[in-house]
Amino acid sequence: MNEGQERVVAVLDRAIAEVFRSEVNHLTQSQNLSDAEKVSNVEDALEELGKLGKIQGEMPKYDEWVAPFYVSWYQPRQINLAYSMITAIIAEESIRKEILTDTGRLYVVDFGCGALAMQFGVALAIADALQKNQKIYSACVVSYDKSKAMTNIGKKVWEQFKSEVRKDAKLPYLGQACELIDTRADMPFGRNPQNNEIIWLSAIHAAFSANKDEVKKKLACLTDALRPSAGFITSPNIRSKVAKCASPFYRNEYKEYSRGIPGIFTGKLQETTRVRRELLDSLDYPDGISTKFLNRRVTWKWSEVVIHIHTRQ
Repeated sequence: MNEGQERVVAVLDRAIAEVFRSEVNHLTQSQNLSDAEKVSNVEDALEELGKLGKIQGEMPKYDEWVAPFYVSWYQPRQINLAYSMITAIIAEESIRKEILTDTGRLYVVDFGCGALAMQFGVALAIADALQKNQKIYSACVVSYDKSKAMTNIGKKVWEQFKSEVRKDAKLPYLGQACELIDTRADMPFGRNPQNNEIIWLSAIHAAFSANKDEVKKKLACLTDALRPSAGFITSPNIRSKVAKCASPFYRNEYKEYSRGIPGIFTGKLQETTRVRRELLDSLDYPDGISTKFLNRRVTWKWSEVVIHIHTRQ
């Protein structure tokens, strides 16, 4: 990573760590939990998240306790994945103009948005474009997810991230990008796109065995209505076929981008790792899932991810 990217990962790390700490404290105090009850809730949340690692991937119950632990483990790699996918597509000379810089106006629908990782990826990509003196006039990110707990914590990380960016005078383009984006979380579709906007549709880890038919139907409807210039579909396990099954982009009007996608961000999230270990050390956990997962170092690296990126021909 270059110096600018190192500053970006530092502010993201601080934002995620702060929201994780404050959210766990808030849940504990608002629910008036004893230490034993807090340990039980942490164990249950980590047990739910463990479903994502199964071969076909099972969708966890994304409740208010699961959300902060998702953010402190999966969110960094999801942001890195979203940003890296966008960057890889923009780097393609043959399609670059149609994807971002043709009109300088972007409209993104993020279906199954989780904690808003695509919104972060879009902001980072716009910051790169602004730094290269490209004209980006507007950007709207419409995020939709059934789990209010996930979108709510995503908003909190986003606001904390913007606060951290404003403190760093050496990240002016990222600050501009964050303020430029019109964010519409929890709204099914937000406003309709304008005629001069480039449209993207994303579904990052939105499809699972249990909901793939429903997701396929919704994405097909969105594709027919919006006719996006680019589509980003991913699955959390390399052996799973659900991402391809749910994708609406296997039509003659779309071509697949099939090259490998290297992660832009590398290394560990020191602050996020530290606050997770602080939580582990603060209570008496049984020797099980909590001691196994909270003691791990949080990194930007994703593993075993299925990626399908399509662009309209």
